[in-house]
This record gives sequence, C-alpha cells and structure tokens, in this order.
Amino acid sequence: RCPPWESGAVDEKRSRVLEAKFRLEAYKQEHILNHADKLSDSELKTFLAEIGDLNLHALENQLEEIEGEFRERITPFPMEDVTDLRSARPEDKERWRNLGLEAVKHGQVAIVLVAGGQGTRLGYNHPKGMYNIGLPSGKSLFQLQAEKIQRLRTLAAGDDGKTPAHLPWYIMTSDATHDETVEYLLTGPEAEIHRASLPQSDVKCFPQGMMPCISADGKKLMLASKGSLAKSPNGNGGLYDALARNGILA
Repeated sequence: RCPPWESGAVDEKRSRVLEAKFRLEAYKQEHILNHADKLSDSELKTFLAEIGDLNLHALENQLEEIEGEFRERITPFPMEDVTDLRSARPEDKERWRNLGLEAVKHGQVAIVLVAGGQGTRLGYNHPKGMYNIGLPSGKSLFQLQAEKIQRLRTLAAGDDGKTPAHLPWYIMTSDATHDETVEYLLTGPEAEIHRASLPQSDVKCFPQGMMPCISADGKKLMLASKGSLAKSPNGNGGLYDALARNGILA
C-alpha cells in the first residue's frame, strides 16, 4: 500500500494511463502501453505526451489505404505529357528557357532540395551535400548547386539587368543532417562561401517529418523501447507536409 501522501499522485498516474489506453483501444493500438508499469514517473510522462501527439485517426486512414486499394490507384505517368529534351526542336527549347527565366524574374519559382541523407555509402558520415566529390576546386555538392542557383538569378536579372532575381532555396533536412546543414550553409565561418554568396534570407533549411514505424503486417505501432515509439523519417513524400508545417507553402 502507498502512504497517504502518495496515493493522490498514484491515482493521477493511473488516471493518465487509463485515459491514454482508452484512446488507443479505439484504434486497436493499446499494446504500446504494455510496459507502462515499468516506467519511472518522468519516463511515463514523456511517453504519454508522445502518445498524445499522435494523430491516430490519420494513422488509421493511412493504414487502411495501405491495406486497401492504394496500390491499385498508382498508375504510370502519361508518356504523352513527357518531352525528351534531346529530341525537342531548338525553337521549343528556346521558348521554354525564356518562359522559365521570366518566371524566375517575377518571383514565381523556388528551388527545393531534398537533403535528408548522409553519405554513409560513400564512407562519409555527414550530410551528403557537404561531400567533396573530388573536383580540383574541392567544392561540395551544396556549393555546386548554390553556384547554379546564383547563375540562374543572374540570367533572370531584373529590368535593370544588374539586380539578381529573387530565387529562394528550400532545403529539406532530417534529424541526422539538420544541424550540420544549417551550420554549413547559414551560420558557420565559411557559410557564405558554401552557399556561393546567396543571400542568407533566401536559404531556408527545414526538417522533414517523422512518422511511427508500423509492424510488417501493417497494423500495429512499434516501440523503440518500453517508453518510446519507434519512428522513422516520412520520406520524400512528406515534402509538402513539411513545407506547410514550416510556413513555406501559403
């Protein structure tokens, strides 16, 4: 039995667990609380907060899509809507180029880079964009792209022909790459060089979302430990959600 001065805290703890369990039972996910009684008060508080942040309704819909007709709705992109630049007429290429530059000039274009991966397969445990691919200049992948953006800004200069166009560069990172990418391109001592002198305000790094890991049968949430959910990056498909969540999409 608990001393009288502890009974209130125990009742509150039990109440919070039961509340979470009731919510999870509605979506057949109550198994993640099987080890709740083995957690300390602080661990349980953190775990319940994590559970509280789950959008179980959206998760259920996603699982139903996976089990249902989702794959049947995926169809190849219509080839009649695809043009091979190698066989396009010179006049068409020129027209498309001019249309693109006009769009950049009027602020209708942004560059989005998906950069959540590390260069582990290259033996490089840092953001892949920082990798030196062996050019004589020693420039990284990030810097090479930044220079292309800078060149495009110049080509689409304003009416005076001197003011580079506004061309934002949005870089989606991951938990593994975010801090290093921000330092490399925005806050580090050589950041201006690495971003090829692009205006700092035009470069925005934002993390991709995370989603709970699901069992192989596509039905159950998985645990990373007794008091935490297993999660993984939600992939390139989470780009639009991340853009909206970070206030980039209007």
